Amino acid sequence: MDYLPVRDVRGIVRLLGDVAILETDLPGKRRCLMQGLAKLIQADTWVWLHFKDDAKDGLPVAFMFLEGGWQSEFQRMKFAEGTISPAAEAFNSAMREGCEAHITRRRVDLLPDKEWFSSDLARLHFEPAGIGEYLSSLYPLGDKVFSSIVFLRRLGQPPFSPRDVCIAHVVTEEIDWLHRQGTDVPAAEHVNELSTRQRQVLFQLLSGDSVKEIAKKLSLSNYTVNDHLKRIYQRFGVNGRGELLAQFLAGGQAGRSDPLA
Repeated sequence: MDYLPVRDVRGIVRLLGDVAILETDLPGKRRCLMQGLAKLIQADTWVWLHFKDDAKDGLPVAFMFLEGGWQSEFQRMKFAEGTISPAAEAFNSAMREGCEAHITRRRVDLLPDKEWFSSDLARLHFEPAGIGEYLSSLYPLGDKVFSSIVFLRRLGQPPFSPRDVCIAHVVTEEIDWLHRQGTDVPAAEHVNELSTRQRQVLFQLLSGDSVKEIAKKLSLSNYTVNDHLKRIYQRFGVNGRGELLAQFLAGGQAGRSDPLA
């Protein structure tokens, strides 16, 4: 779409201006932007994360999370499970194509309807959670690091339109400073050293889940989860959840300088 209605242009300008002058911290500015952008394109849910795409197993290594608009904890959990499961392999592969530059695409641009509706990602994760359409904007930050913004609509809602893609792309193109600020998290260099299962445990831990909740969601015993947590704490050189979470905040404390292997 080459042109946007004047009302959409005004909405974009107003949103970018509001975020620029907002007197709050970095997460607050990001949240304001995402809530405003979700309203402009009529999205129900949004997720913003930073990830590094150089893992040997092909699973992106995420190290910054911000989200909003979930209808339930079950919906959030099913989305998180899906994105780190083997069911997402085809979708993630499609996402990697053309991402050398900033690119914004709808679900149908990534996977055609026939392929999407027959996929395990849709059938086993998105549809049971009431998640329908998907819009993604990938902004490369260099060294295989990306700022990824995702918008979702409830099942049964119409697909995102070319207009929605245009608005999302323009807004996310104009916030380079918001993409890049806060990428200096101490944990980033060590996340890729974790095994696939350890990263799944870490993802759930960062989402606020308890040991029992992680065990249930990943079909593991509490003992196994605690063993993974012990190894994760050793890898990052911390003594517990609080110290670990600090390493996923920009400017957080780095912990011990010589994490155990």
